[in-house]
Amino acid sequence: MTDSEKRFWTVPNVLSLIRIAMIPLFVWCFFADFDNNRVWAIAIFLTAGATDVVDGYIARHFNQISLWGRILDPMADKLMVFSALICLTAIDTLPLWLVLLYFSKELAQAICSYILMRRTRDMIASNILGKAGTTFFYITIVTLTLFDPPAALQNTLLLLSYVTIVAAFVSYLLQGFRQEQLHHPTSEEER
Repeated sequence: MTDSEKRFWTVPNVLSLIRIAMIPLFVWCFFADFDNNRVWAIAIFLTAGATDVVDGYIARHFNQISLWGRILDPMADKLMVFSALICLTAIDTLPLWLVLLYFSKELAQAICSYILMRRTRDMIASNILGKAGTTFFYITIVTLTLFDPPAALQNTLLLLSYVTIVAAFVSYLLQGFRQEQLHHPTSEEER
């Protein structure tokens, strides 16, 4: 790992920290008692999503990719989505089991990532399936917060969200297995 990959104070990492700091504000607006509180909550939610796009662009185009960024960026996304799902569950818009499924998947992925990082000193970068899953969750959360969609649309959005998230999880596991094999080849491969 190069010195540049070990940096903490980069613009993308600061944007990720700002996204994490926006979570309490989002939750407060979601439950606050003032006009258009949910519109304000979604404005904060979408602003956080926009900073995710910006920090990824800056990291790639200005050589500010770091190990910390690979930890903070997905953590900020997952915490924001998880907070929104909890808020929607609290107002009986989503069933609790869906939130628990999302949390269990993310916890399993975090544990696997930690084990891989300890063994290989590297982390798996996000992929297109992970980004698609996050995008579907964002669309679902915005739709369920601001509108009262028909059950068929709601179920379709939730299905797309969970299918892409589970597909991303399987993809990350396969990537992790391949990465582990590159760092620790089997005895036959070493010959």
